[in-house]
Amino acid sequence: MVLVFLALLAAAQYLALFFFYSAVPTILRQAGAPLEMLGFFGLAYAAFSLSFLWAPFVDRFHLPGLGRRRTWLVGMQLAALVCVGLAAGLDPARDLLALLAIAILASLAAATQRIATLGYAVETLRPRDRAWGSTAIGWGGALGLLVGGSAMLVAVERGGWSLACGLLAGLLALVVLLLPLLPEPQPKPPSAARRPSLAVLLRRPEIRRGLAVALPLAFAKGIAFTLLQPRLVDLGIGLSEIALVVGLANAAGFTLVGPAVSALLPRISLARGFDLMTLCSTAALVLIAVPELAGLVSVPIGVAAALLLFAAFTVMQVVVSTVFMTLSDAGQAGTDLTTLLSLFALGAIPGMVAAGFIAGTFGYGAGFATAAASCLGAFLIARAAPLTRDAGSSKETAERRTTSVKPT
Repeated sequence: MVLVFLALLAAAQYLALFFFYSAVPTILRQAGAPLEMLGFFGLAYAAFSLSFLWAPFVDRFHLPGLGRRRTWLVGMQLAALVCVGLAAGLDPARDLLALLAIAILASLAAATQRIATLGYAVETLRPRDRAWGSTAIGWGGALGLLVGGSAMLVAVERGGWSLACGLLAGLLALVVLLLPLLPEPQPKPPSAARRPSLAVLLRRPEIRRGLAVALPLAFAKGIAFTLLQPRLVDLGIGLSEIALVVGLANAAGFTLVGPAVSALLPRISLARGFDLMTLCSTAALVLIAVPELAGLVSVPIGVAAALLLFAAFTVMQVVVSTVFMTLSDAGQAGTDLTTLLSLFALGAIPGMVAAGFIAGTFGYGAGFATAAASCLGAFLIARAAPLTRDAGSSKETAERRTTSVKPT
């Protein structure tokens, strides 16, 4: 049941975000908004990379009547509802700046809600279920994109802006009413008996080792995902077809690949799973780079590369998220897991920047080859500086951070 809760919580936190981040820019462009202005809607996602800055606050403070996690889940979902309600009264063709401001507010609410969701995951999942939890959160995010982004775009096209905002507001209101029924986890106190803080997290040597092996993967992910869609465009594939390919590849990854990885990880050590993941990512990127370097490019090969890339990075996300969950202290679970995932996201930014320079100078093949080399580097670092024992085996963590969940 916890996995169902996590999937629904992940979907709920992304409903308004993907409406403003994905659907609204498309609507605005159709209304004649300049591309340069639409690029600023990417700021709606920036809060997720910076949310570690206020994560300790979310871990420390709550309303006694609602509980540590439900306080922020309900509060931020209500904030998202207010944002959509405000947007409903605007005209997308004229109120561009107002919509951008609301989008940023919705992003802050979603990022804060994610802190509570991640804390809930660490506090409720048994060690052997952490990989399944990572998959559930990823699948919930895909569902949030499908409903908040794609479905609302269809609603605007068929019924107009006001109808789409009304439908989304109704869905968000339903979530607000249901969230108080969520069982509230009862975490153990921090292992160091201190208030939740970033300093407590970053002083732990196993955290620094975990980041050392994960950041090269983030760099590779930044390169590969930055190059993927431009490559499909250069192959002559239309924008709607690219959206379909990317959407299906993402959904297939968390529906098919994610569960397979989740079933495997409890049966092997997490350190071994990490090694296998880095090697699989390296192999996938090599397979994508070789045809590019050899000049064997075509639409079918490009589509196959997209499917392979999403499959490989689904494995990466499940394994990396599971490692980060294992490293998180239950007493400041929201702070720890949010910070680790935020730093991983920030680690992708240099890859995004480098991707354009590498591909522009040496071609797409060199870009994907660089990403493959970065994944191989993560493997070599992990061999030289092994993950902490707590992250080394999912069996060894069976009693480390277990918590109870009391009914409401």
